[in-house]
Amino acid sequence: MSNVKIRCGSELKLLGVIIDQNLDFSKHVSEICKRTARKVGVLTRLRNILPIKAKFIIYKSVILPQLTYCHTVWNFCRLSDSRKLERIPEGP
Repeated sequence: MSNVKIRCGSELKLLGVIIDQNLDFSKHVSEICKRTARKVGVLTRLRNILPIKAKFIIYKSVILPQLTYCHTVWNFCRLSDSRKLERIPEGP
């Protein structure tokens, strides 16, 4: 474009969603799984300290939004990535 080379990248992070050149969202799903697994692990370690109601509030306000943010965009990911998401616990 006007003798300026445009670099082609393999992925782009746009509004928090990682879009790759194949549009399979595997990198995005992997990142979601890593982030949520860490947070679920913290909740698990706090299981004897916090009451169940407090853990549900934390889950609904911190973890669930990461799982549902722009899910209509990356909902059609690969079956293997979808299974990764299903293994994430659905609450304390």
